[in-house]
Amino acid sequence: MLEFGLQHLISNASAFTTLAGTRLFPVLLREAETLPAATYQLITTRPLYTLNKRINFTQSRIQFDTWAGDYVSAKNLMAAINAAVDNFSGDLVDGTHVFGVQLLTSGDLFESDANIYRCTADYMIQHSSPVS
Repeated sequence: MLEFGLQHLISNASAFTTLAGTRLFPVLLREAETLPAATYQLITTRPLYTLNKRINFTQSRIQFDTWAGDYVSAKNLMAAINAAVDNFSGDLVDGTHVFGVQLLTSGDLFESDANIYRCTADYMIQHSSPVS
């Protein structure tokens, strides 16, 4: 599955592990989690078709968020994620073949209820599923 392959890619990148260890989670950040940390979620998936036949090529939009007690830490962790995934192509550990990854949008936020900084980035990923 694409998401788990990307999680493995990022959590094995030295720039990421130096800043956050293995703190990369699907969808939600637990309330008492040590910061900085990051989350990821699948926003959309669009399979492609030719002549009413689905081909083994998909575009998926994945969002990454970094969370930290200070702005610089949130930005640095997002830079580590970007270094691992932007323009990546190749095979992921789960067998997904990635043709390309492009940064679509990014932004900075402050979560006032939790008093933490958040950086967010959306990537478009063109990939094919593992052949079974």
